[in-house]
Amino acid sequence: MKAKEVSPESPQAYRNLARIYMYKKQSKKAVDLLEAGIKSSGKNLGLLLDLAGLQEVSGNEQEAIQVYETILEKRPGAIQAVNNLAMLLIRRNQPEDVNQAYQLVKGIEKVTNPFYQDTIGWVKYKKGDLDAALQHIQVAAENAEINYHLGMVYQKRGNIALVKKHLETAV
Repeated sequence: MKAKEVSPESPQAYRNLARIYMYKKQSKKAVDLLEAGIKSSGKNLGLLLDLAGLQEVSGNEQEAIQVYETILEKRPGAIQAVNNLAMLLIRRNQPEDVNQAYQLVKGIEKVTNPFYQDTIGWVKYKKGDLDAALQHIQVAAENAEINYHLGMVYQKRGNIALVKKHLETAV
């Protein structure tokens, strides 16, 4: 609390205190603190990402979407925001959301991070582009959730042996 009082424009003071509130399961206090930090620091990217993530884990998906969109207005190429926003959008499973997610991931297709590759593949799966989905998800197939995604793509393609293999790995 002292650091925030001494240096109210310091994003790190807000982040540290918000993490304490999150650890104590006081998410409302953490949200309020992060919002104050965002205001006082000129929309610090780290604080915005923390707020979006907190909203997401708190089940406030629409609020998280709004924060990710704010981040992308400020920094259009922010990969983590693109990735997380795309996943939130495809979970809603509405055609316009899937289309928006598809447009978002076009800008990060060359990123090698397996979790981002999984997102790209999952968006392409939801869009119906199974060949592209396989290409991206296979890159990331060491993770349980990613193995589930890969198994689902194989299921749509009718390859039962690979469905079984990847879903068993996921479990």
